[in-house]
Amino acid sequence: MTSRRHNRHSRLQVTTTVATGFFSLALAFPTVSAQTPFPADQASASAGETSELRFYGVSTQIGIVACRTIRDRTGKIAREVYYSAATGLVPQIERDLRVQSISVYFYDAKGRVDHIEHWEVGRRALRVEHNAYDTSGALSRKWFVEPDGVRRYEMRFSGSRTLADLYFDDTGAYLTSLRGQLVSDIDLLHGWGTTSNGMACGITLSTERGRFDKIGVWVNIKNVAAESVTIYNLVEPSFELHDANGTAIPLRQSASGVVGGVEKSRPYLNGQLLDHAEAGFMYPAYILADYFDPLPPGKYTIRVRQPVPERNVTLVSNDVTFVVL
Repeated sequence: MTSRRHNRHSRLQVTTTVATGFFSLALAFPTVSAQTPFPADQASASAGETSELRFYGVSTQIGIVACRTIRDRTGKIAREVYYSAATGLVPQIERDLRVQSISVYFYDAKGRVDHIEHWEVGRRALRVEHNAYDTSGALSRKWFVEPDGVRRYEMRFSGSRTLADLYFDDTGAYLTSLRGQLVSDIDLLHGWGTTSNGMACGITLSTERGRFDKIGVWVNIKNVAAESVTIYNLVEPSFELHDANGTAIPLRQSASGVVGGVEKSRPYLNGQLLDHAEAGFMYPAYILADYFDPLPPGKYTIRVRQPVPERNVTLVSNDVTFVVL
């Protein structure tokens, strides 16, 4: 998942380049002052900065209508300022813009982007995007640390191609799901179930110790066969839940993702085409409370059986043990 801002530049209507004489008492270079923590949205002539303001002509899904790119005296991007409309109309002039967020760029000794700070108006905490490079200098990893200090998402690259997307739980250490090429240095904590007809299923939980209504099951599918497989529509898996004594816990009557008479949206496979050594996962997670009556406190074990019609097989996942508080 790249930053949502990557799609904001698809339609541009007006482009203006400004070498501004405006002197900002706020941040003028990509550092953060303790007195003025929010970066400046204008270029500083005294710092040798120039800026380019681009109006999109339309509003993006998250309300962005324009972007200002501020460059330092060497031509590197110092900041990107994203604007929403100050009124209900899509603006065509600068006075109708309102700052929504600012991205501040930091570079390493070789002039490569080391990390980017993403600031949002109204929030003092920021999101930080980190980059790492391989020995040839190519981007190899990108990971995002959320305002609470936790890494929940990471990307891997091979050349200019995204190799894999990795998703973590709220601790930042527990891999819940992955999409794309399997990587050698990290895998699902409890592994995968038995490989059958070139495929395997692996499950993880949103938490392995917590309230029953907070526990979700992430279902991952991987293809280790030589040939690719295109999966059009996976049906719901069957859940096998046992308590600490090995007693099976029955599904709630009419428990097929229907809550209060309303059918919940069905998870879909994030990564429908799986080449050799690639994985995908069902999104969103299956919430146990949608399928079982509330469980009393104690230890439980769960696994799933996931049909894959495209390979004429039903995959049996690994077992995961969790504690309901």
